[in-house]
Amino acid sequence: NYNIDLVLSFSEPISKPLIEYKKWLGMIDIYPSFSSYKILYDKYILKKYLEKMRTKSFQIPRSFDLSYKVRFPCIVKPNIGWGAEYITICNSYRELRKSLKRIELSGRKPIIEEYIPFEDKLILNILIDKRYRIRRVTVRKGKNVEKIKNKISTIINELESFFKSIKYFGFASPQFLVKGDKFYLTEINPRLSAIPF
Repeated sequence: NYNIDLVLSFSEPISKPLIEYKKWLGMIDIYPSFSSYKILYDKYILKKYLEKMRTKSFQIPRSFDLSYKVRFPCIVKPNIGWGAEYITICNSYRELRKSLKRIELSGRKPIIEEYIPFEDKLILNILIDKRYRIRRVTVRKGKNVEKIKNKISTIINELESFFKSIKYFGFASPQFLVKGDKFYLTEINPRLSAIPF
């Protein structure tokens, strides 16, 4: 109705319906399939895919289940969310149960992960083409980017293999916690993270 040909989204509440209904919107198709989008959108599903991949350049924070012994402090986060909403550091089972209940009451699934006392964060904005090749990378955050530059190229290669395996193209924003020489991938947002290309 408004002659809009192209829409760039910077939030999941906008991206999700654009991707889910892209066939009916008649815009330039810069978005992946809804099934590949959901892998990044749902942190629980993403974690399962990445654990199967057995990455070498980065690690996935260890998950805990209430049926096993949880190590404190731990992080509790919802499987779907943005802007650090409902993410909590828990130091006891009492805090953990309270945090789990909050997430469940919001209609989401809680994820319990090890706490990483990180020294730096690395946030990338990535453009992946329709052949699943990473075409552009910008660093949004990261204090010591020069120090870790050679590590970033190895991470990019593994991420490219991951995107190819799930047939994902478009925009993505992987986020890492850095501790010493280890990188922990905490999420991959299925959109740009604040800075347009």
